[in-house]
Amino acid sequence: MGARCSAYRWQILDPVPFKKSLRLEIEHKGWTFNDETDGSVRSGFEERADQFSSVAFWYQKELKPLPDIPVGYARTPYGNATVIQAEDLMAKVKTEKGEAEIQKGLDFTKDIIFFRGEGEGASLTIPFTAPSAGNYEVMTQMVHSYDYGTYQAFLDGKALGEPQKTWVNGTIASLDHVLGRAKLTAGTHELKFTAVGKEEPSKGHYLGVDSIVLAKLAE
Repeated sequence: MGARCSAYRWQILDPVPFKKSLRLEIEHKGWTFNDETDGSVRSGFEERADQFSSVAFWYQKELKPLPDIPVGYARTPYGNATVIQAEDLMAKVKTEKGEAEIQKGLDFTKDIIFFRGEGEGASLTIPFTAPSAGNYEVMTQMVHSYDYGTYQAFLDGKALGEPQKTWVNGTIASLDHVLGRAKLTAGTHELKFTAVGKEEPSKGHYLGVDSIVLAKLAE
């Protein structure tokens, strides 16, 4: 778990014509490894446990009005994971040494929670609801920018993963940050981000949270 990517294959120079239907198959085999700690190769060509999702675009005549294109998070392959939009939780957000607000229409995403952290020790706490009890991989989509800081995540008061660096020379919305794995009960939990420093070129300790992603792991 944790490795996610999107890929595109354009057929502009070598189109595939069809009249009625078209079938595309994805090979679900490749390199596999014994376990996460050992890392040794088990097979160079074996059925893998990856989750795939796909979308196809085509050209056609007589173009009719189409619905709005989904924003970025709705086009990202998260399998059966639960994606919680941070801005929907704004009413219950708690802050220390800083202020939070909803920033609308940032880049290709929709809205985010933007936190103006005032230095080390500033924190943003976001309550969220786990849909059911179980073991989860917890991830956030976070904005990166020139005045952003380095934040440690805490889940229900316990440190989760390593400090997350969000500085970049520009602005990127949004990047996946796998925080770690945790056993959750069904119901409300708190994800807290505390500023622990910043990269040398950064002009501040700001933070932008786009979403919380809960991927339930197999028992």
